[in-house]
Amino acid sequence: MPDSPEKFVNFVRTAAQPTLAAKLRPQWVRLSQALGTHHSGILASGFSFAPDLHRMTNLVTPDEFRAALGRFATGVTVITVETAKGEVHGMTASAFCSVSLRPPLVLVCIDHLAETYLHLRERRQFGVSILKEEHEALSEFFADPERNPDAGYRLGIKYSQMKSGIPVLQNALGNLDCSVVGAYEAGDHTIFVGEVREVIVGEGAPLLYFRGRYRMCAVPQEP
Repeated sequence: MPDSPEKFVNFVRTAAQPTLAAKLRPQWVRLSQALGTHHSGILASGFSFAPDLHRMTNLVTPDEFRAALGRFATGVTVITVETAKGEVHGMTASAFCSVSLRPPLVLVCIDHLAETYLHLRERRQFGVSILKEEHEALSEFFADPERNPDAGYRLGIKYSQMKSGIPVLQNALGNLDCSVVGAYEAGDHTIFVGEVREVIVGEGAPLLYFRGRYRMCAVPQEP
């Protein structure tokens, strides 16, 4: 046992680091490397990502999980991909957020049963269109896996291309052009991390989703 407080602190630090690092799950190390960071040691500093997944599944039911997450208000986006046939495919997504400022990274979570999942795996790039409050019908259209093309025509859906050629919705609150730099399976979804190559910023109020319903947000006018 060390004979002074200073030596004891150093002893604890030295002894603890290998143990914590050993508990770090490999995919978190790969995530850090894929994102171009060299601070995987931060993840090992007091955190262990090795939960008992079976035990966690038994703790919370799907209905309870949906009810809890439904209390988290989100914006609404449409993820667009150009298919191998040159067609535009899109889906509504609220599981979208920013990841990093430098480099500019975002993520979107896609269900393995969604057609978009297959296109993203193949094409490795996607567009993001942030919807305005008047775009509720667009959100409903792209959320329907069996959508009728005639309905899209009646809605007057129009696309524009980013500099890379990625299609995005016109007249959105914002558009992003993303290149996939990482894909990580998480339960029945895959987390796609995209590096943002171009942005377009629009004006208006966002479409929100809260407790299973669309909501609107009062946006104060800028002076």
